[in-house]
Amino acid sequence: MAALTIDVCCQECLNEPTCNAYTFGFFTCYMKTARASGSFSLTLTSARVNKCSATQANVDYPGNDLTDVASSSVDDCCAICRNHEGCVVWSYANGRCWLKSAVGSSVVKTGVSSAVVIS
Repeated sequence: MAALTIDVCCQECLNEPTCNAYTFGFFTCYMKTARASGSFSLTLTSARVNKCSATQANVDYPGNDLTDVASSSVDDCCAICRNHEGCVVWSYANGRCWLKSAVGSSVVKTGVSSAVVIS
């Protein structure tokens, strides 16, 4: 899509539910569903967008589970939650991502990371 600036490209990605990263160059914005391993370019700039709150280490939100799925990272878990209907918070541990329908009371749980989806 056409974009005059990288800021416009970033905002368009933030507004698109399936966009998790973008590449900008030559007044064009390329929205991506996933972040790939990058390569150096003098003419293109790429970035990942985080549409979840700051990750809370050693915090769990027990209950309100929609489902749990395999996940490679907290960033991946954030993207999965954002793209799953009804998911507003997630918890991640040991390669699993628990998608949750409501933000309940948080508890300390070693090894679990959690965040809230920013809408």
